[in-house]
Amino acid sequence: MFIIMGALGIAVSIGWYIVYRNRKDVALDSQEIAHLTEGEPAQRKERNMTFAEWRGLFGKATTWGMIFGFMGVIYMVRLYLTWLPAYLEHERHLTIAKTGWVVTIPYLAGTLGMLSSGFIADGLMARGVAPIRSRKWPICSGLIGGALFTVPAAFTPNLTLAIVYLSAAMFFVNMASGAAWALVSVAAPRHMVASLGSIQNFGSYFGGSFAPFITGLVVDKTHSFVNAFLISAGVAFAAALVYMFVVRAPIEDAEQQAAAVATV
Repeated sequence: MFIIMGALGIAVSIGWYIVYRNRKDVALDSQEIAHLTEGEPAQRKERNMTFAEWRGLFGKATTWGMIFGFMGVIYMVRLYLTWLPAYLEHERHLTIAKTGWVVTIPYLAGTLGMLSSGFIADGLMARGVAPIRSRKWPICSGLIGGALFTVPAAFTPNLTLAIVYLSAAMFFVNMASGAAWALVSVAAPRHMVASLGSIQNFGSYFGGSFAPFITGLVVDKTHSFVNAFLISAGVAFAAALVYMFVVRAPIEDAEQQAAAVATV
């Protein structure tokens, strides 16, 4: 299995390298350029990010809101990725063979949730919702939905209902994950997007990496996944509040702000 997945990963990376193109290296017509630059200033100067700008990201509430908010997404994602098969085997008493195909159902639901986030964000923007809010609403809805469906999954004695609840939770939390990455692209000026995304990932994956550890401790002590699921639901709900009240405005370009002040 490891060899097959490794080979597939190499094949995909080669395909991406062959197909992907930088827009600067491709001849684009006017419609394609308009589509790729929609919402950007008409005269946007391409430039690299300075160290002062990178350091300044850590002084922005939006940056910290994205770090701690996305931490809730990753915590729940890591919980389900690392412990869902063991949960079905030990808590629901499925065989390893049966667990293998049953666990694909919540994962497929998570895939649909990831795909839906873009459609939802685009739909909200088409209705006049501001870019930040068009991403925040799917994130908050996804985190709250993931938390709400995780709770009954922890308590129901019925296996079928447990799978339904877990699938719904996976759908919503992955919807939040996709929207969180869409948020990065509108939360900062273009030349800061990659740095903001990497800062968000570093902080959130560091915090989310404790999910398997905490879950293991709780299950080892209580011999049940109930409290571990409730903890993840609480983390997800807290993360939704962080997005709601901390991530409020995009990070401004200091150079453009200074130029605007100079022209006044």
